[in-house]
Amino acid sequence: MITVETIKSHPKVVEALLVTYDMEFGGPCEFDNWFSMGINVPYTIFARDASGGIFAECGSSNAKPILHVTSEGQAGIIGRDLQEALQIIAALPCWRDHLKFSGGGQLSEMRRVTPLLEEEIHEDEPEIDSI
Repeated sequence: MITVETIKSHPKVVEALLVTYDMEFGGPCEFDNWFSMGINVPYTIFARDASGGIFAECGSSNAKPILHVTSEGQAGIIGRDLQEALQIIAALPCWRDHLKFSGGGQLSEMRRVTPLLEEEIHEDEPEIDSI
């Protein structure tokens, strides 16, 4: 099982996640806790993105779902655990744009924009497939 501590112990992985996937790892005290979930679920903020959004592990079981909260206050679970969230982020580096252009969550719209988003990410990050 992949943990935040495991990732942080590999500087090249931390750098790749930051540079390519806009995911900056840090300690829980390093990030402002500017949101609340409105329910009594424990969570630990472990990373942020450049726009001020955060990534948090939720719950207290072994499998902790990963929550992403944008700086605009939108939130959602992006994986059942850290490993699944990282797999999704690596497979769909433009996952935020897929959601933005989803037409309110329509999978057909996400599929429609995928070629355009993939072309754009390859222009910005030509070596992304080798990371």
